Amino acid sequence: MSAGVVWQIIVAASALGAVALWLTLWWLIPPRRRFGGIWRWLLVTAAVLFFVLPAPVPNYSGAQAPAFVVMIFETFFQRSGQPEDGMRRLLGGGVVLVILATLWLTLRRHAARDEESSAR
Repeated sequence: MSAGVVWQIIVAASALGAVALWLTLWWLIPPRRRFGGIWRWLLVTAAVLFFVLPAPVPNYSGAQAPAFVVMIFETFFQRSGQPEDGMRRLLGGGVVLVILATLWLTLRRHAARDEESSAR
């Protein structure tokens, strides 16, 4: 099986899992609750990011695999494993996700304040 087909399967399975997670959270926790809205989307996006973020496979030039798989395999199954690149990519992706969520919340709050002040 070629790498392109494998990545298509990974992306499709991640998308299906994201929809299932979002629907489950939507059913369990209504949107107007404290965990609703942006937090639900943040959790679903973090799950998708966790599964589709690629990292190079050590000792296989040009090969890519999901970063969490590389990290787990290199940490637990290789005596001289190098999980740092997978960990670094997951951490970097998480930081970028948190920054984007914070920016989104900040912009929404400013837009709500502007809308509120123009209504008065």
